[in-house]
Amino acid sequence: MQWTGVIRDVTLIYKDIWRFLLIVFDLERTNQLSLLPDKDLVDLCPPYRTIPSNEEPIS
Repeated sequence: MQWTGVIRDVTLIYKDIWRFLLIVFDLERTNQLSLLPDKDLVDLCPPYRTIPSNEEPIS
């Protein structure tokens, strides 16, 4: 059957994704990986300026 190969490949992809997520969550839990930006980096980014619909954007 052709489909068994496809199903097996999809199952392997799901297993690989699951392994990757487990590694990411373990690193996050042990504070070796930070998924949230540092406060210093957030301070460097200026806040977005909202543009009213009747105003032209600045180029």
